[in-house]
Amino acid sequence: MSTSLLTEQPETPAQRVARELLAAPMQTRDVLLNQLNDASLRLWSSADPSAVLAALGDKAASLFALNQQFGELVGALLASEGDSAGLARLNAINGRMLPLAFYEDGTVTLTA
Repeated sequence: MSTSLLTEQPETPAQRVARELLAAPMQTRDVLLNQLNDASLRLWSSADPSAVLAALGDKAASLFALNQQFGELVGALLASEGDSAGLARLNAINGRMLPLAFYEDGTVTLTA
């Protein structure tokens, strides 16, 4: 039995579940932030980002939309926690993006 985060007493099963519940959103936030960073690095550090966008085809716009939603969720969590380092990391990820054009067929191209 581990020690509770709140007391020196052995952690009860209820306290363990409570600790896990409190940690889960932060773990999810970290996983999403890492995924956004990885995706950003893969695309914008590739030899030819335009070719990657072309290879995504008509799924490109939905991928960007989903990542945008993940970024907004992570940003809201970081802001609510006052996590300026996390927000700076998210801003750096977003700052890598080059100007894009989105088309009705779901494709995306670089505009510059």
